[in-house]
Amino acid sequence: DENFYGQFIKFRSMADDLRIKLSFPVGGYHQNMDSFQNAPDLPDRFISLDPTGNKRREAGEYLTGYTKGYYGQLGELPERMCKYAKEHSLRCVGPVYSVYLQDEVCVSDPSQYMVQVTVAVVPV
Repeated sequence: DENFYGQFIKFRSMADDLRIKLSFPVGGYHQNMDSFQNAPDLPDRFISLDPTGNKRREAGEYLTGYTKGYYGQLGELPERMCKYAKEHSLRCVGPVYSVYLQDEVCVSDPSQYMVQVTVAVVPV
């Protein structure tokens, strides 16, 4: 199943097998902003924010946006983030992280799931 939800279910199953703690927020990883803009609903892979893991984001300046909606439904957020970066002479560099801060554990209405999207930026 090549949609966000189908891929997400596969990730959750794999996470259970690998004993990844899913009590922490999970989300998607896109290689770069182009990948995110072209298919915001299909991340390159899924991630967990388990703080005991060995991966960390690098220090730096980040552009962060928020939106509400069901898994993979980010609306105009990718376009809004690119527009903001351009208007403020910023270039998006590196991976894009989309993390569900509020999901079915917190909210009963899927249209109210809250996602945070973050990408590193540098001055142009």
